[in-house]
Amino acid sequence: MMQAQPRAARRARPPAYVAASALVATVFLLLAAPVFAQQKSYDHPLIEQKIRLLADGDALVNDVRTYRFTGSFSRADLRLRATGKYGSYDIEYLGVHDAATNAPVPYETARDGNERILRWTYRAADETKRFAIRYRI
Repeated sequence: MMQAQPRAARRARPPAYVAASALVATVFLLLAAPVFAQQKSYDHPLIEQKIRLLADGDALVNDVRTYRFTGSFSRADLRLRATGKYGSYDIEYLGVHDAATNAPVPYETARDGNERILRWTYRAADETKRFAIRYRI
């Protein structure tokens, strides 16, 4: 004679939609994993600055920044404070160039409180680029 199993020992089967949802989620995660694994980052292995003091007390700065990109990038910002140890001063951005070709790079300027913002656009993906930035303080 067979004994009936206690009710708690029986395993209930999940509804079909739960199993189908789990399958769809697993397939999505497997297909999307390369996208989620792709990380973007950059660093500055080198920043060179040459400063020329002018007779009127201003300084002309040639700033060459090397960017090492991992991933795809299209815009950079440089934010400089217009206040310092000796008070307030103005920053006039004079241009951005590709340091390798000397070709001009499109840029725009803005102000945010006591910061002067330079924003330029370019295309870079998994490479190193150098930008020459000129400004007057």
